[in-house]
Amino acid sequence: MRLSLFAFLVANFALCACSGGGSGASGVPRATATPMAMVLSATPARIQLADSAQVLITGAAGSISAAVTDPTIVSIGSLLAGGSSATFLVSAIAGGSTTIVVSDTTGATVTIPVSVFICVPPSPDVSLFAEHLTTPAPAASEPPGVETPEPDPYTVLFVTIPSASEFATSVPNYSVQILGPNNAVVPGSNFDPASLSSEYTGFSAPPAPMGDLEFFSTAGALASHGTYRVQLVGQRCVPPQFIGTFSN
Repeated sequence: MRLSLFAFLVANFALCACSGGGSGASGVPRATATPMAMVLSATPARIQLADSAQVLITGAAGSISAAVTDPTIVSIGSLLAGGSSATFLVSAIAGGSTTIVVSDTTGATVTIPVSVFICVPPSPDVSLFAEHLTTPAPAASEPPGVETPEPDPYTVLFVTIPSASEFATSVPNYSVQILGPNNAVVPGSNFDPASLSSEYTGFSAPPAPMGDLEFFSTAGALASHGTYRVQLVGQRCVPPQFIGTFSN
């Protein structure tokens, strides 16, 4: 009887030792992997366009939305979403700068600066109005016996444009290019309002037709007894535009 009781106690003790009561290896907490947080980003991060550009959004959680700060500058096409990314098309409407703000369900946002260059072609209403090919008089007279250097000869060209033309505000972005015999090129300055011509060149602007705006440009001296063609040049996306001829 004593032997049976002793055997029972030994077996029971061994069973308790094996289960460990949670203090063995089975009781050590297991490490769990922490998911990497996604970062909302845009490619390209900054947009410069003249027509349209596609934007790729990555790292989004849930649904994605996009809004443009100034919808008069660019428009946003439909978002094509798939998982944590999306694409959309940005199209130019008018020249200027704005931003596009993209957000997801968690409230994460990314801001994309946008600048739009609109190529404005010259108006067909721009026309060569008048030209001065002589040397202006010296600005001031000197006392007798003091030689006054003659100013260098140069060319002053005047153009006109209807005041209602959309191109009127873009004229100062253009200059003249004079083509002489054998297509020799004489570059000119950017246009300025004709009201400044007397101060800058010594020549007064001739009266423009009623309702027209007048601008002037200066160029180097031209050989006499020649026929010259005049072009508008400026923005790289617009080829030179012929506006008239003159002879001296």
